[in-house]
Amino acid sequence: MKLIKFTIEEMDICFSALAYMLAELEAREKYKSLLLDNKMEFPHKNLDIISDTIKNYQSSENMFFDFEVVKNLSKLEQWNNLKEHSQMQESEIYYNAFIDRITGNMDKLKDISLIEFADNKQAFLSFVNGNLRALINSTDKKRFAYWNGSTWSLLTDEETQIIYGDFIQKCNIELSAGQGSRKYEDWLELAKKITKWDTGRNTKEALDKIKRESSRIIDLKKYDLNNNIICSNDGKIINLNTGEIKNATRNDMILFTSEYNLVNKEESIKFMSEKMSIYLDIIGNERLDFILDLIAYKMLNRSLQSAIFMIGAGATGKSSLKNIIRDLFKNESSTIPYDYMTTMNRGNSDASRDDILASLDNKKIAFCSEGEEEKIISSAKFKKILSHADESARKTNEGLTNVSLQNLDIVFDTNAMPSFSTMDSAISRRLIFVKFDKPIPIEKRNADYYKDEIFPNFDYVFSYFVYKAIDMIGKKLNIPDCVKNDTSTKLSEVDSLLSFSKRIITPFEGGYIKYSEFEKEYLSFCEEEGLESVIPYSFQDTVNKNNQTKRCNHIINLLKEKEGFSSIYKGKRISDGSSDQKTYQICGITFKDTDDIVPFEDEIEPKEIQQEVLI
Repeated sequence: MKLIKFTIEEMDICFSALAYMLAELEAREKYKSLLLDNKMEFPHKNLDIISDTIKNYQSSENMFFDFEVVKNLSKLEQWNNLKEHSQMQESEIYYNAFIDRITGNMDKLKDISLIEFADNKQAFLSFVNGNLRALINSTDKKRFAYWNGSTWSLLTDEETQIIYGDFIQKCNIELSAGQGSRKYEDWLELAKKITKWDTGRNTKEALDKIKRESSRIIDLKKYDLNNNIICSNDGKIINLNTGEIKNATRNDMILFTSEYNLVNKEESIKFMSEKMSIYLDIIGNERLDFILDLIAYKMLNRSLQSAIFMIGAGATGKSSLKNIIRDLFKNESSTIPYDYMTTMNRGNSDASRDDILASLDNKKIAFCSEGEEEKIISSAKFKKILSHADESARKTNEGLTNVSLQNLDIVFDTNAMPSFSTMDSAISRRLIFVKFDKPIPIEKRNADYYKDEIFPNFDYVFSYFVYKAIDMIGKKLNIPDCVKNDTSTKLSEVDSLLSFSKRIITPFEGGYIKYSEFEKEYLSFCEEEGLESVIPYSFQDTVNKNNQTKRCNHIINLLKEKEGFSSIYKGKRISDGSSDQKTYQICGITFKDTDDIVPFEDEIEPKEIQQEVLI
C-alpha cells in the first residue's frame, strides 16, 4: 500500500477537499476507492477523524443529514467551517487537486515561490513538478514528454523551450504580485535575477538538468510502447486490446498520443456516413466497407502482409481515402518512392545504406503512388518489404539498425496495372486489388473535398475508426467476394499462369495433360499475350533433360495455388510421341474446347461413340 504524506502547507486544501466529500456522494466513493491502495498521513488529527468518518459512512445521502455524523464531527473546532467549505465552489477545485495528489498527477499541492529559489534550474524543476520527462534512447526528434493536464504529448527540444518561457512568465507574475510588499532594493535584486534567468544558456541548462535526474527520465529501450493503447487529445485512454475507454491520469504513461479528440460514437458514424456516401456509386458498398474495415484493422496493430492497390482512373476519390489513412496514422506511416520499388533503382551509392528501408521501422502503413509504366517493380525488393520480419538497414551517416516490418502493409494509389520482374505465389498472395471503376460525376467533383469537408472535422474520422476498431477486436478482417474477384481479374493481367489457368485449362477429375504439351501451349500463350513465363530461365535449358522434371514440379506447385487446382498431381511418365522421349502427366486437368488434345487417349472410346462414328 502506498503512503501519501501531506504537509502543513497543504492542510487548508485537505480540509476543503474532505469537506466537499461530506456532501458529494461521487467524490466520496472515489476517495474510498483510492483508500484501498493508498494510506493517507494528514498533518492534523482532525483531518484523520474526517477521513475515517467518510471511509466508514455507508449511506448515499448527504453526510450533514446524518445524526451520528453530525454528533461526532460537531466536536471538532472547525465544524462550522466544514459546512461552509462543502458549499464553496473552490472546494471542488481543491478536491480535484487533492485527488490528483493521491493519483500522482501532482507532486505537491502548494509550490514554494519560484522567485525565492537561488538557482533557476531548481526553480524550473519546481515549476514543472513531474510534468516534464526527458526521453533517452529516442530515435525521433521528440526528446521530451510533457503532461499538459489531459495527456502526455511528445515535444522536441525547441518546443520544450516554450515551457521554460511559461516558467519565466510565472516568475514575472510573482515578481509583480510582490512589488508592493517588498523593499524596493529587494524587489530590484529579484528583478535582476529573473532577467538573468531569461537567457538561452540558462534555458538549455535547466532542460539539461531534467535529462540528468533519473526520476525525470524515460528510457525508451526499457519502456514498453504499446500502440494498442491510444490516448486522445482530450485525455481519453483507448485500450484497443480490451475496448476499455477511461480518463487519462499522469501516472498513465501513454506516449502514443493522438492529436485528435474522441467524440460521440453516433455523431462520428453520422459524419462518416454522409462524407463516404459519395463512394457508393464509385466502388459500391462492399468495397467501401472493406477499405474502412481495413483502416480499423490497422488501428488494432494487425497486418495482412499485403499490398492493397486502389486501382482506377483519375477523379475516383482514391486520394481522399489515402489522405484519411495518412492523417490517421501520421506518426506510424511512411512514403516509399515508386522508383525505389523498381528494378531500375540501385539504392544509395553505398549498397550498405538504405534510408527508405530504415524509415519503415515499426510503421503500420507505407504509401506508394504509381510511376512510369515501363518501370517494373522488383519482386525481390517487394517481398523483402512485405516479409513481415526484421531486417537490417543503415541510414546515411548512421550505424546499422534493426528495422521491424512486422506490422507493415503498403497502400498503392495507381491508375494502371503495375508489372513485376517475376510473378510467383510469394508475390500474388501479397496482392489485393480494389477497383475504382466509375469516376465521380462532374457536377459532384470538388478538388478540395478532403481539405474543405473532411480534414477540418477529423475528430469525427478518428473517433469513427476507434469505435470501429473496438468492434473488430478478436475478429478477422473479411475480404468480400467483389474484392477477391477484383484481385483475381487484375492478377491475371500480370500472372501468366493464373491467366492461362482461367482461359486455357480447367480442373477435370480423371483427366490429364502431357506436360510437354502443357508447356508448349503455355509458352505460346505467354508470347501471344505479352506476359512473362513463370518457368525460371535456368529450368528452360534443354541440354539437361532432367530439367523437364524440375519444370513440371515447378508448374504443378504454382498451379496448385490457383483456385480449383489444389487437387492436381504429377502422374507417371508416358511416351511423348517417340520411342526415345517421355514426359510426365499432369493429372486432374484438361484443356478447354480443344479438338486435338484427348485427355483419355489410353482408353477405348465408349461403344455409343463408336456406333455413332460408324453410322
